[in-house]
Amino acid sequence: MIVIQLLHTITLVSPLALESRLVEFKRTAISSKSQLPCDILIERHVWIRLRDPSCEKRRLSDTSKRTLLWSKESLLPLLKSIPLNRSTQMTVAAAADAFATEDEMGIGGWIKLENNLFWFSHIWNRQELQPFLEIPKSLQRYISSWEALAQLCILLLVNQKCSTRPGIISIQSGSDNTGAEANINHGFSNTEVLSDIIKLVSIQQIQCNIFLNIHHIPGERNTDADDLSRGRITKFCQSSRVLIKLVEIFNPLPFPRYINTAVQWDPDLHANAKHFFFGRGLG
Repeated sequence: MIVIQLLHTITLVSPLALESRLVEFKRTAISSKSQLPCDILIERHVWIRLRDPSCEKRRLSDTSKRTLLWSKESLLPLLKSIPLNRSTQMTVAAAADAFATEDEMGIGGWIKLENNLFWFSHIWNRQELQPFLEIPKSLQRYISSWEALAQLCILLLVNQKCSTRPGIISIQSGSDNTGAEANINHGFSNTEVLSDIIKLVSIQQIQCNIFLNIHHIPGERNTDADDLSRGRITKFCQSSRVLIKLVEIFNPLPFPRYINTAVQWDPDLHANAKHFFFGRGLG
């Protein structure tokens, strides 16, 4: 292990840092001094992970403890049984985006099911959101939360359109927000507002047997979802629009999908996500 004093000239994290041990530097595990670069140029903050020398155990914050307790009480009861036979799987291509100002936010996204495209576009203000979420700050401060909310709507849209499909559905969905991407894939967040939305995502994934796999796409390639989130919908087919109410998002009715593992689906009908994320829009 390396004493953090080696990096004292770079950044002083806290009084604890001088006695701590460095275990990760720039997301890379560190076990010896030789793994550190000789010249470390610091132009921005550098991510490091420290180990408290006074404790060999990881200490959980109160928020983390509450989240783990919620998972035990809310998620585990949903996992009542796991079929031993392998289920068929369907893959869906999708993408979503969000924007926000001081008192207004918008979400938009699209999914491709075989040869059909469906999309949603909604803009809500603070007053409309307050019955469902506590939002003490500017809505723009919670942009990762709205990005996650847009992905949740992708899941609800797929569930609505695939209510009679058998087996597991995997959504390969694009996002240009790394915060929403990481927290949905990890299924965990301690951030206000975002943590509540991640909990909803976790519950819906288990109840609907539909799972989000979020991967990053550059913002300049996510133009269709960006237009939808900002209400620019004139170029989209209006008959393919799906309206989603806030009450349906935050107080969803139980609507399990029919699961029949005996039915086989032609893999050629499955959506190829990469083809639609790069170079092809919805226009």
